[in-house]
Amino acid sequence: MQMIFIVYSLWDFHFEGHLPAPFFYDQRDTFMDLFNTNYWANRAGRYEDWNSIYPIFTFMLGQWLTPDRCVVLSSPMMRTCSAGSIWFLVAFYALGAISCGALAIRHLQFTGARRFGIFLLISFMVFFAMPGLFALERGNYIVLSFLCLALSEWSGRDWKGALFLAMAINIKQYLILLWLAPFLKRRYDYLVVSILFSIGINLFAMILVQDDHYSMVLENMLGFSSGMYTGFFEKMWYTTSFLAWLKALELSPDLARFFDPALLSFGMLAASLMMGAIALLALGSILTLISRASEVSWELICLIVLVALLMVTDSLGGYSLLLLIPYLVTLLVRQQLQPVLPLLLLLFTPLDWVIGPHHLSEGKSYLSGVYMNNIAGLTVESYLRPGALVLLMIYLIYTVFESSSRKNSLQVQKNLVLE
Repeated sequence: MQMIFIVYSLWDFHFEGHLPAPFFYDQRDTFMDLFNTNYWANRAGRYEDWNSIYPIFTFMLGQWLTPDRCVVLSSPMMRTCSAGSIWFLVAFYALGAISCGALAIRHLQFTGARRFGIFLLISFMVFFAMPGLFALERGNYIVLSFLCLALSEWSGRDWKGALFLAMAINIKQYLILLWLAPFLKRRYDYLVVSILFSIGINLFAMILVQDDHYSMVLENMLGFSSGMYTGFFEKMWYTTSFLAWLKALELSPDLARFFDPALLSFGMLAASLMMGAIALLALGSILTLISRASEVSWELICLIVLVALLMVTDSLGGYSLLLLIPYLVTLLVRQQLQPVLPLLLLLFTPLDWVIGPHHLSEGKSYLSGVYMNNIAGLTVESYLRPGALVLLMIYLIYTVFESSSRKNSLQVQKNLVLE
């Protein structure tokens, strides 16, 4: 399915002049997550004017990726001047995919050519996963977080793994929730080392970037999560959460063109009830982890935490599914997630054909350089992805209870034998 979509995307690009959904509906904006960030990395006002929520370490990386000759340019001109920067992002992503392949074969018993072939196959599959390709098209620094998480898993539970986890957190700060894994597994040495690495990285970046308003990042994060949102289709574009549906229906002013008022009211009520149930499910999942941590693997804790985050947060793009891959790879090769393979295929297989409400836009495509018309709207995956994540979470919690019950049963049998 991935290869079919890649062929379809290339066909669409050749004949239409732009990539199809889910690649961003504003085709002039390709790679601009990277270059907007790099633009502000080289200017004051990143926190007080741009209201950035990025940790300062990200802006340090942005300075390193920007050639001196491009620093004075606007972000669109910077994209032209330092187009080579995107190849660094592609290389980081490829290294992350290779790390996932290496992580997988570590748990498999194959040898020789067969082992190498499986390594190449898994690396290839990860590289062409839709969330990763979408993150590359956006030029989002989440690609670096993915690489760091993959290297952290590959390195193991020592100081190297703690270092890479700290780096991932200093790129996408919401990954701080992954410290729950060493805390619940009582690996306090790992936790302390990772926290110290994170503080060190942050201080190093503060010294190099020297921003007097870095303390505003928390205020910006709160405003980013609660602020008004006026673009219905942008809000729904590649979402992972029913909360995006709720906010889009509630805050977008132009929905009367697409929905009957009665249907809109019903949709808001349904979305509100759904989000309430999902919030309870996410909370219950975390509480279950806390109470049964000894019976749950490190990777499963991380996976549950990330899925809960994707379920209850509307501001994370669908490319955030990329962060699940290192943990999914480990659990799949251990044959722990086989029953939900259809759900995983649904989450990672492109089904982004526009169906339902949409609007037309026109403009010059950055990739092709031609003027084109583009249809932006809700896609098949827009309807299916949030529900698929909820079902995945339900199964993950079921495996936690099943593992606990199995362990208790074995303990009872052991006690009977001893008696």
